[in-house]
Amino acid sequence: MTAVPLGVPEVPARPVAPRRQSRQIQVGPVPVGGGAPVSVQSMTTTRTSDIGATLQQIAELTASGCQIVRVACPTQDDADALATIARKSQIPVIADIHFQPKYVFAAIEAGCAAVRVNPGNIKKFDDQVKEIARAAKDHGTPIRIGVNAGSLDRRLLQKYGKATPEALVESALWEASLFEEHGFRDIKISVKHNDPVVMIEAYRQLAERCDYPLHLGVTEAGPAFQGTIKSAVAFGALLSQGGGDGRPGRHGGAAAGRGDGVCGQRSGRGPRGRPRGGLRQRQGTDLRQGRGDQDRARVEDRGDPDRGGHEARREQEPVGPGELRQDTQREGARE
Repeated sequence: MTAVPLGVPEVPARPVAPRRQSRQIQVGPVPVGGGAPVSVQSMTTTRTSDIGATLQQIAELTASGCQIVRVACPTQDDADALATIARKSQIPVIADIHFQPKYVFAAIEAGCAAVRVNPGNIKKFDDQVKEIARAAKDHGTPIRIGVNAGSLDRRLLQKYGKATPEALVESALWEASLFEEHGFRDIKISVKHNDPVVMIEAYRQLAERCDYPLHLGVTEAGPAFQGTIKSAVAFGALLSQGGGDGRPGRHGGAAAGRGDGVCGQRSGRGPRGRPRGGLRQRQGTDLRQGRGDQDRARVEDRGDPDRGGHEARREQEPVGPGELRQDTQREGARE
C-alpha cells in the first residue's frame, strides 16, 4: 500500500541540551559561536615553509570537508610562507604561533584569517598584548587564546600543584582580560589537557565564567586509535551538554610524525562523509590534526632563558613546539 503524504512538516530532532549562548566571531567567512553550527578545523602535518606540500595537504583537507585549517609557525621560514599560503588556500588559514611574538604580527600582516597564541610558550607574551590587540583589531583578525596543560605558566603550576581545570581556566581568563583592557574581544578560547576528564571539567568551568566561543580539544591524545576514543569521549560529553563551538578531530598517527593530515577529518563524519553530531554539512572549525613533521623543526631563535632559550634546538615530537608532556614540559618551555 502506498503512503499518502499529508503535507505535515517533519519535526526537528530535539537536541540533548540547548546550545550554550556565546559571542560570535568570524574566521574568514566562517562564523564561530553565537549559535553557528559546530564546525571542524584541521591542522597540517607538513613544514609550513614547504608551501607546495602545505597547500597540497590543505586541498586534500578541503576535499574531505574541512572548513578551516591551522598551520604551525615556529620559525621565520614558516612566517615568510604564510602570505602565500593564506592567499592560495581555498579555506581560511589560522597561524599557530610559538616562541616569538614577532610571528603573531607576521601572521596578521600576511592576511591569515585568525591567529592562535599559546601564552605559555611565547616570550614575554603579556608585555606584547597591547600591540597585538591593536594590530589584530586594525586587520580584523580574531585571536584564539590556546592554553595547553603541557606549557602552563610556572606560577600557576606552583599555585595549583599541577595543570588542574582551575589552573587552565585561570590562565585563559587572565589572558582574555588583558586583551579586554585594550578593547579587543574578537577572541575564542581553548583549554586543552591530555586527560579527557580534566579537559571536560576545564571547559565546563570556562563555559560558566565567560561567553567567548570555545574551541574544544584534547592535547597529546596519543596514537590514532587511542586518540580517537579519548577525543570522542571528551567531545561527546561536552557537545551533548551544549558546550563548544568548534572541535578538533583525530589526527591519524600525526602525533608520532606520521599521517596524511586527512584521517582525523574522517573521524568526525559518518558513512560516506555524512556529518555526525550536528556538524556543518560538508563543512567544519576545530579539528586538531597534530603537527607531524613540523614538530621536529629545530627552532633557532628561542632566545629567552626564562622560557627555555637554552634548549632552542630541542626536537619535539609528541605535539606542537613547547607543548610537551607534563613530566618534561616543566623543565623546558617555562624554566
